[in-house]
Amino acid sequence: TELRRLNEMLLQKLHEEILMGRRSNRSRPLGSNFQLRRGHIEAVDPKVFERQPQALLEIFVLLARYGSVIEGVHAETIRLIRNHCYLIDDSFRADPRCNELFLEFLREPFGVSHQLWRMHRYGVLDRFFPEIERVSGLMQHDLFHVYTVDEHTLWTVRNLRLFTRPEWVPEMVECHDLYRNLEKPELLILAALLHDIGKGLGGNHSQLGAEIAEKFCQQLGLHNLDRELVSWLVKVHLDMSSLSQNADTSDPDIIARFADHVGSLNRLNQLYLLTIADMRATGPTVWNSWKGALLKQLYNATREFLQAKGTSEPLIIDPLLIRRQALDRLPAEGVDKQQAETLWQRFGEEYFLRFSPAEIAWQSKHLLTVLNRGRDQVVATRNFPEQGATGIFVYCRDREYLFSALSGALDRQMLDIVDARILTTADGYAIDTFMVLDDSGALVSDPQQRQRIRHTIRRLLSAETLTADPGSRRETRQKKAFGFPASVEFAAVNGNQQVVMHLTCYDQPGVLSQVSAILADHQIPIVDARINTYGERVEDHFTLDICNLPEHQREQHFEQISDKIRAALDPDEGPQNSRQAERKT
Repeated sequence: TELRRLNEMLLQKLHEEILMGRRSNRSRPLGSNFQLRRGHIEAVDPKVFERQPQALLEIFVLLARYGSVIEGVHAETIRLIRNHCYLIDDSFRADPRCNELFLEFLREPFGVSHQLWRMHRYGVLDRFFPEIERVSGLMQHDLFHVYTVDEHTLWTVRNLRLFTRPEWVPEMVECHDLYRNLEKPELLILAALLHDIGKGLGGNHSQLGAEIAEKFCQQLGLHNLDRELVSWLVKVHLDMSSLSQNADTSDPDIIARFADHVGSLNRLNQLYLLTIADMRATGPTVWNSWKGALLKQLYNATREFLQAKGTSEPLIIDPLLIRRQALDRLPAEGVDKQQAETLWQRFGEEYFLRFSPAEIAWQSKHLLTVLNRGRDQVVATRNFPEQGATGIFVYCRDREYLFSALSGALDRQMLDIVDARILTTADGYAIDTFMVLDDSGALVSDPQQRQRIRHTIRRLLSAETLTADPGSRRETRQKKAFGFPASVEFAAVNGNQQVVMHLTCYDQPGVLSQVSAILADHQIPIVDARINTYGERVEDHFTLDICNLPEHQREQHFEQISDKIRAALDPDEGPQNSRQAERKT
């Protein structure tokens, strides 16, 4: 950091002497302590900070406010700021004038993010809020975070401020509208500045950070409600991303619990904006359209629940409503409604609980086209921009290892499976759907690539027998270096008729293919699969149907499944791995 500051001073001095020498030397006052000369702000005299220490914050207010005309800071003034940072002590931090200046800075409509970086480089931010200095340069030892804690924090603030400029983030127009309507956006900026401040202390960094945030908000003189909001945002800043990626957000009970957790529409809006800004600041490959769609789905469902709270209309999933919505979409797909109704009788109510109206209409078009020709196999692909992924639909006679073989084939196509749903009809046909992204985290937009995917699947289905081939993607040396033992947990849901299996392991080729093959060996159907990858870490959630598994045998099966999964994903560890599966009832 010191080298960076010295480098900035030297470059600025060279800039002033060589490039700015021909400009007029006339100055323009910017208040009583600073002036603008040759496009750069400077202190009116070397004693400014000694006379008025609060000027160490005032200069950043001016830089943000007049950023359109101020090109930078004179080298001599940078030196003065650095040499007078010692004036920012306990009495400075307790001075109401200084704290109000900092809040005034956060309220500026433009330039806050850029000047926070400058404030950090000059050492002012670290002195005014000493906890920042503790996380400066603090590495996060994973492949998920590519920035140090302080860099990630400032990138999060920048992402929030980008919501004020919709032309810079055109895919975030909704966020622009939400941010623009915030009554006190400076509180959200403050929460972003504090959201990871608890890292490096050990324990739950969100809880520890909330406690630090509470104290800093008291220092700033915020009112109780404002302090509570900032502290709450820091405490729960991971909750929305975790829930959207790991839970079924179409479940009314989950939405009701989350809405109760959030409490108000204002808090929901702020948490939504903070979550997006935080995720986009983690690394260049973490955010993708699928995660954005999951977040939006959770946000919209929770917003509707909060808006309807107190009315007599309960939040439920109505298969009849989904059926009617799918019927309304059929004309656009060129599908006869009567034929579709006849087709749907084969699938039962569960079909409408498993898929969206858009997916049902799309699947029905392909199913009827094939079935009317006397064939019984469908392989189709389509982009679903509203869901942030490319859909792959496979309909064929159910076979052993079908899902596992399909997963391996998609992995060999360099596709990331982010969601999978499996349904077996009463007459023995499988409806397997996948939501995938390409290796850059985007929708598969190339028609030729989608054609290759369909061709690969059709060739796979033509084989006499299917095997659980985990794929051939090579592991990177970086991911191998961050390897760790797999963990398997089971949690009962839906009246003990289903369990959710939580799998955590390091990212490697063919995880989904190997796990599904092991489950197939135990004759346990997969109902739904959520696949999440965070750098080198995979967190997958499988909903399993165990209604045909006798209760007295379940624990034994879970133990065997856990041992086999760990042996497959941790070949050096084997079934004697000391990390045992946990079961929650």
